[in-house]
Amino acid sequence: MNARIVIVKKSKATYEKILTTKNNIINIDSLKGKVVASSGNEDYTKKILMQMHGEGKRNIVDTMKILTVPKDIDALMAVGYGMADSALTTESSLTKLAAINPKQYGFLRSLSKSEQILLPIIATPEQSDEKIRFLLAIIEGMASGLDGKKKLKMLGIDGWKKVEKFERIFLEE
Repeated sequence: MNARIVIVKKSKATYEKILTTKNNIINIDSLKGKVVASSGNEDYTKKILMQMHGEGKRNIVDTMKILTVPKDIDALMAVGYGMADSALTTESSLTKLAAINPKQYGFLRSLSKSEQILLPIIATPEQSDEKIRFLLAIIEGMASGLDGKKKLKMLGIDGWKKVEKFERIFLEE
């Protein structure tokens, strides 16, 4: 499979995950045995946490309990309501929380950030045929028409762009 196009959101094809905690938690060591809320499954969440903090913190990450929630904003709310001690979310979720509940946002601290993560992609088989190229052209051109722009807005994205060489690095992991 070849990555062909990637989602673009706010002119970016990547995002970062942020480990957000209650204000009284000042470092990763304080999260030993604690609950981390995340919209990703346990394996994904622990993989991101390991990338963020390094192999030296495996003994901490392995003890964390992962509370899986439907959306990033739910992870932040879980911290606010005492169901979790920290949340693995995105900057946009923190911005949303600041707008809808500034008081709860004020009790949070950003502890660490991940490396850049590629937004979702569309991949095709190595051997592309005319139908695949036609479909990719339609998807890439969505942002140029009014109807396409409406549909993209419903998805919460700006559009699509061709995957560049530097972005392929993100796909190898």
